[in-house]
Amino acid sequence: MQASSITQALKQSHSLQVELDEKRNVYRPFASKGATIFFLVKDVERMNRMYHFGLGDFIDLFVECLNTYNGDSDLDLKIKRLTLSFAQKCFFHVSLGLLKSDRLMFGMHLVQGFFPEEFPPSLWNVFIGVSTTPSHAEADESRNEGFPSWAPATARRKFILMAADEVMAGHMQKWQLHDNGRWSKWMMESFPEESLEKDASLTLMDKLLLINTFRPDRLTDFMHNVIMNLLKLDTLMPVTSLEETLTHGKATTPIILITSRGADPSLEIQDIALRIVGKGSFTQIALGGGQTEDAMLHLHRCAARGDWLFLKNLHLVLDWASVLEKELCAMPIPSAEFRLIITTEAHDSFPVVLLRMSAKVTIEAPPGMKQNLLQSYTTWDEAFLQGKTKTTSQVLFGLAWFHALLQERRGYIPQGWVKFYEFSSADLKSAADVLCTLSRDKMDWTTVRGLLQECIYGGRLENSHDERVLERLISRIFNDETLVSCDRRLYDDMRVPATNVHRAVVQFIREHLPDADSPSILSLPDNADRAVKEQFALKLTEDLHTLSHLAQVCVSATEAWRTLLAPVLELWKNSALEPEGNAATVSPGETKEDPMSIFFVRELELLVGIVSNLTETFYDLRCVVEGTLIPSPELREEGTELIGGRVPPRWLDLMDGPKDVKLWFALLRRRRDTMMEYAKRPFSPSTPFDLIDFLRPQTFLNALRLYTARVSNEALVELMLVATPVGRTADRLGVGFTLKGNSIHLQGALLDAQGVVSLPSASSPSSTPLSCDVWAAWMSKHNTEGLARIPIYTNAGRTAAIMDLFLSCDSDMAGKLLLGGVAAFLMSV
Repeated sequence: MQASSITQALKQSHSLQVELDEKRNVYRPFASKGATIFFLVKDVERMNRMYHFGLGDFIDLFVECLNTYNGDSDLDLKIKRLTLSFAQKCFFHVSLGLLKSDRLMFGMHLVQGFFPEEFPPSLWNVFIGVSTTPSHAEADESRNEGFPSWAPATARRKFILMAADEVMAGHMQKWQLHDNGRWSKWMMESFPEESLEKDASLTLMDKLLLINTFRPDRLTDFMHNVIMNLLKLDTLMPVTSLEETLTHGKATTPIILITSRGADPSLEIQDIALRIVGKGSFTQIALGGGQTEDAMLHLHRCAARGDWLFLKNLHLVLDWASVLEKELCAMPIPSAEFRLIITTEAHDSFPVVLLRMSAKVTIEAPPGMKQNLLQSYTTWDEAFLQGKTKTTSQVLFGLAWFHALLQERRGYIPQGWVKFYEFSSADLKSAADVLCTLSRDKMDWTTVRGLLQECIYGGRLENSHDERVLERLISRIFNDETLVSCDRRLYDDMRVPATNVHRAVVQFIREHLPDADSPSILSLPDNADRAVKEQFALKLTEDLHTLSHLAQVCVSATEAWRTLLAPVLELWKNSALEPEGNAATVSPGETKEDPMSIFFVRELELLVGIVSNLTETFYDLRCVVEGTLIPSPELREEGTELIGGRVPPRWLDLMDGPKDVKLWFALLRRRRDTMMEYAKRPFSPSTPFDLIDFLRPQTFLNALRLYTARVSNEALVELMLVATPVGRTADRLGVGFTLKGNSIHLQGALLDAQGVVSLPSASSPSSTPLSCDVWAAWMSKHNTEGLARIPIYTNAGRTAAIMDLFLSCDSDMAGKLLLGGVAAFLMSV
C-alpha cells in the first residue's frame, strides 16, 4: 500500500508540474520581452553615470502590469497588451531620469530592440554608422556617381557610405532618386516626413534613412513620431508634476532630483512640503558646509517619525554619499510617511548603488530668453528694485537682456558662440554691482562697455571672432538711446520698460516675449535652428551607434573579437595605403630650397609617418587574429572602434577628418598622393589649390607668406593675408593664388558665383559650398575697411581657424554677418 501511495503521489506531482509549466509557458513571451527591455535599459548606463536603474524598479512595474490589467481574457491578446503596457511603463519610468536631450536616443534604442522586425539589422547598421561594407567595396570621397542633383552638398558623405554598402546600394534602387521632380519638391517641404509616411511602398527604415541623409533637420521630429506610433503613446513625456512624484513616492525609495545648470527646485519642494506635511514635519539641509553629521541624525529622526527630509547639493559631499548609501541599506524600515528627497548635479563619481535604489527625476531649466529674464528677476526681487531709480532699473533690464542673450546663444554652438562659455549668475551680479554704482551719476558708457568687454564677460572668451561679437552686442545695448531715452528698440518692437516696479517688469516680460525663441531674437540667421537640429541628429545617431552591441564587443569574447577583426584587416589591405618600398618618399636631391618645396616635402613626411603608424597598428592586429599577440587595452579599444567602422580618437589626433574609417582612409590617401605630386614638381602660384588636401593648411599659408616675401622683397611683418571671392577685388591683389571653393562650406549666409553675399531663409540648407573660387594673396598694407570678415575653420566644429574671407557689403550687412556667427569650414565630402 505504501509503495502504491508513493507512486500515485509521484504521478500527481508530475501532473501538477506539467500543469504549472504550461501555465508558466503562457507568460513566457511576456517575461522574455520584459528581460529584453531590462537589458536595453542597462545599455543606457554607458551614456551617463546617472543612468543606473535597479532591478527592483522593473519587477515592480512588471507586477503592476499584471495586477492592473483588465482587458480581453484571450491569452494571445492579453500577452500582447501586457507586453506593450510594460514597455510603455518602462519608457516613462526611465525617461523621468534622463536628460531631455537623451530621451529620443533611449526611445529609439528601446523600439529598435523591442520591435526588431521593423528595423532589419543590415539597414539599421547603415543608419547608425556601423560598417557593414564588404572589404572590397570602396567609399571614395571623390565618387559622384548617382548623387542626385537635387540633394544638398551636405548629404554627399552619407550618400557615398550608403552607396558603398552592397545591401544598401540594392535597396536604394526602389527609392527612384533619379526622379528630380518628386524629390526636389520633397526637399522644399516644411514637414517632409509627412509625405513619406503616406507612401506605402516605403518601409520604416526607408523613411529613417531618407530623412537622415537628405533632411537631417527633420530626423528628431520623425523619430518622435516613430516612438509614439510603435509604443502607442500620446506623448513622449507623461504629465507628472513634482508634487505627484513626491506624494506617490515610497518611504524606502529615496527620490533623487538630478539638476542641471540654472535649475533649482528647492523653493518648489519647500512649498509642496509645507502644504502637505507642514513646517514641523519638514527638514531641509544644505550640504557642503560640514552638515553631514546633522544630516545623518535627522535621517534617523525623520525616518522614525515619518517626516520629510530634504538634502540639497549631495554632489558637493560625494565622499559622504557612500556613507549615506550604506546607512540607507542598513537602517530599519522607516515610517510609511517618510520621504528622503535629494538634489544633486550629475557626477561621474556618484555611488551606483544609491542610484539604483532611488527614484530619479531630472530637473532642467527651461530654455529661452523669457525664462532667463524671469530667473534674473527672481534674484532681483521687489525690495531690490524699490531702492533703484527708474533709470537704474532700465539699465538693469538692459543688463538682464544682455546676460540672457549671451547665455541663450550657447544653444546654437558653433554659430552663437564657437564653444560653451560659462556665463554665470556671478557675472550678472558683478555687472549689476558695477552698473548700480556708476548710475548714481551720469552713466559713463565707455567705462561700462570696457568693464563688460575686458573684465566681466570678455575674460571668458577664447576666440577672436567671439570677442568681436561680444563687442558689437555691448555697443548695441549699452548706450543712452537704448537704455535711458529708450528711443532705440531692443528687439522687434520691444523697448526697455520705463519702470522700477518689480511686478510691472515681470508682467512686461511675460506679455512681450514668446515662450520659444526664434533665431532672430538672438541676432542669428533664420536657418540657425536647422543647423542645430542637424547637429543634434548627428549626435543622436552617434549615441545610437555607441549603444549598438555590434560596436561594443564583449571583452571576454576574444574569439569573436578576432573573427570581427578579419574584415578590418582586409579593408586596410585594400586601402592602397600600405607602403610599397619607397613609393611615397622624395629623395634629398629632389628637394628645392624655396619655402613651398620644403613645405610639401615636410607635409609628405608627416603623412607618410601617419601611414607608418597605422601600419604598425594593423601589424599588431594581424598578430592578434593569428593568436601570436595578446592585445593591450589601447589596442583592443582601437580594434573595437574599427570593427564598428569608426576612426579611433588617437588617429583623429594625428589627422582630423571624417569619423567613418573608409572615408578617413580615402582622405589620407588623397592627401598623401597629392603631396607626392606637389613635392615632385616645381611650385607654381597659378596652380589652383584645395585646402582640404593639406594636413596643415595654416602652415601652407605661412609657407606662401615666406614665398611672397622672397619674391616681392617685402618684410614678413608688413604682409597680411587677404582672401576674396574671385571676381570681386582680384584686380587689387598682388601676387596671388587660387583656392578651390567646392570644399569650403559657408554657414549662416549665401554667396553667389559673383561673390555677392545674402542672408539665408529658414528653408535654406545649414551650409553650402562656395559657388566660386577664392583668390588670396599676402599683401603689404592692404586696407580692409568696409569689408566683412568671415573666418574659415578646419572643420564644422570650428576648432581651429585657418584664415579670413573678406566680402564687400554695406555696414548693416557686415553687422548681421558678424552677429549671425557666419563662418566657413572645410568639408572633404
